[in-house]
Amino acid sequence: MDQVAENANKARRFQSLELKLIGARGLPDLINAVIDDYKAVFELDVVTLALMDPEHEIRRVLESNTVSTCSQYSIVYLDDEDHLQAM
Repeated sequence: MDQVAENANKARRFQSLELKLIGARGLPDLINAVIDDYKAVFELDVVTLALMDPEHEIRRVLESNTVSTCSQYSIVYLDDEDHLQAM
């Protein structure tokens, strides 16, 4: 019964996060949900998002919008796949 209750709790947390992702009004909201909400929902200390951004387009959009300061420090921008492999 404990395992059933734990699985039900996990399912509720995933559903909560999915609804926040689906309800995101734009890229900044999506990024905040992925980083901040994922950390809160799953009780994590750190969440880091690695984004392939060779032309720095995503970085410009996020820095000019309302991505939380906490989220900005949790994003790693990669210029190419070689950097991803090194992680």
